[in-house]
Amino acid sequence: MVPDYLARLLARRKVDDSVQLIVAKNADEGLLFTDPRVQDQAAFKAYMSALMPSIPPAKIDTLAEEIYPEDFSGAFPYQTQTERLTLALKEGLVTCNAFGTDIAYRNKTRSYQFSVFPGIHAQDVSYTFFNGQATDSLGLPIVASVAETMQRFFVDFAAYGTASTSTVDQIPVYGANAAVLDISNSGMATITDPAANSRCRFWLRGLYSTC
Repeated sequence: MVPDYLARLLARRKVDDSVQLIVAKNADEGLLFTDPRVQDQAAFKAYMSALMPSIPPAKIDTLAEEIYPEDFSGAFPYQTQTERLTLALKEGLVTCNAFGTDIAYRNKTRSYQFSVFPGIHAQDVSYTFFNGQATDSLGLPIVASVAETMQRFFVDFAAYGTASTSTVDQIPVYGANAAVLDISNSGMATITDPAANSRCRFWLRGLYSTC
C-alpha cells in the first residue's frame, strides 16, 4: 500500500536512499493527455478538478490563477490554452515527480531527458526495448544509435552501477545544478533540468500540504 501522495513522500524524502537510481522523463510528457477542448479558465479548472478529485477547490484555484495563470504574454512558458494545459499535465503527472525523486535522493541520482522528436509520453519505450525495428510506436523512424546508447546505459548500470567501467558516467550526477543529460535526435548534451522550477516545488510541497 502507498502510504501517502507520491509528491508528499518525495518532498519528505521518504525513500530508500541506499538504492542508486537513473531518473528518466520525456520532453513532452503532457501532450498525450491534453484535451484540446479546454480553451478557457473554467474548463481548465474543471479538467484539473476531474483529474484530482481529492484536491480542494482552493488549491485548484491556485494552480489556475497563480501557478499556471491565464497569461499568454510570454511571462510563462506557454502561449495558448492548449500549451498551458499541456505544461500543467506534463509537470503535474510526470516531470515534477522526477524532480522530486532527484531531490529526495539528495541530488545524487543520474538523470536524463528523452527529447527525440516529438518526445511524448512512452515514446521512449521503443528505444528501451529496441530490437532492430525500424519505427517506434508512433510510426516514426527509430534513431538506432540513440536506442543502442540508452540500452548500453541500462545494461552497464545493472551490471556495474556507476563504477568507472560503466558508460553511466556519461549521465551527469544531478547535483546542486540540477544537471540532466538531454538525449535528442542530434546527440546528447548536459542541460539544467527544466523541472527544477517554482511550479514543481508547488506540486511537491504546496499542492498537498493541507490535503
